[in-house]
Amino acid sequence: MKQNIPYNAVVFSGGGCRCFWQVGFYEVLSEAYSFVPNVIAGVSAGATMACMIAANRIQEGIRFFMDLARDNNKNLYIENMLNKKSLFPHHDMYLKTINFIMDDQAFNAVKRFPADIRILLAHPPECLGTFTGAVIGFFAYTLEKLLFEPLHPKFPVKLGYRAKVVSVRSCPDKKSLTDLLLQSSCTPPILPFLQRDGKPVFDGGLIDNVPTRIINTSSQKVLVLLTRNYPKSKLQHTKNRTYVQPSRPIHIKKWDYTDPEGIQKTYDMGRKDAENFVKNKSLIVAPHY
Repeated sequence: MKQNIPYNAVVFSGGGCRCFWQVGFYEVLSEAYSFVPNVIAGVSAGATMACMIAANRIQEGIRFFMDLARDNNKNLYIENMLNKKSLFPHHDMYLKTINFIMDDQAFNAVKRFPADIRILLAHPPECLGTFTGAVIGFFAYTLEKLLFEPLHPKFPVKLGYRAKVVSVRSCPDKKSLTDLLLQSSCTPPILPFLQRDGKPVFDGGLIDNVPTRIINTSSQKVLVLLTRNYPKSKLQHTKNRTYVQPSRPIHIKKWDYTDPEGIQKTYDMGRKDAENFVKNKSLIVAPHY
C-alpha cells in the first residue's frame, strides 16, 4: 500500500530542456506515493511536461524528442537566411513532439486527468504592437533576472503585461491544446510570433516563470518543481508551499535542441533526486512548515 504525500497541488516552472528534470522527479514520486494532485499549474515547457505526464506518454515523448535532437546539428542555421527558412529549428521540433505525444488516446487521458491543469500565458500592453511587445517584455524579464535573479519576476507586470490562465479542460480538441502549449512557450525569434483570441501572446514566464499564483487558493499544499538552482534566501517561506530544485545545476541549456545525452542526464537526475527524497524522507529544499 502506497503512503500518501501531503501535496494536492503541483507547480511546473518553465525552463525549456531543463524541465525534463521535473518529469523524472514527478515520475518517481508518483511511483512511490499515492500522489494525485487536484491542481497543476504550468508555464512554458513546464506546461508541456505536465501534459505529457497526464497523457501517460513520458517515455515515448522523451525518446521521440531525443531522436529529433540527435538528428539536429545546430540551434541556429544562419544559412537559412538565403532560402527564407526558419533560422531556428525549435518550433518545428517542439510542434512535432507535441503532435507525437498528443494522439487521440493521450488527449482524452489529459482531459480526464484528475488534476485541473492550468497554463499561464502573457499578453503585452494593448498600446504595444507584437514586435515591440516582445522586445520590451523579454528585455525587462532578462534585465531583472540578471540584476536580481528573482524567483517570481515583477518588471513585465509593472510595465503592464497581463496574465491569461487557461485550463486544459477548456480545450475542445487536440489542436487547441497544441496551440495553447505553443502559446505558453512563445519566445520570439526562437519560436514565431503567435496570437490568442486575436491578441499577441508570449511565454507565460514573462508574468511568472514559477506560476504559484495560478493555484490561487491558500488551502492547497503546493509542491513547486523548479528547474534552476536558487539560494535558499530567495525561496518564500510559507507553511503550505515547498520548493524543490535540482541537487546541482542542470548542464543542458533550456534552448539546446542538439543534446540528447543531456536530456537523458537531466531526466535521470530528476529521478535520482526524487529517489533520495523517498529514501531520506527529506526534500532537496526542506519543507517550510
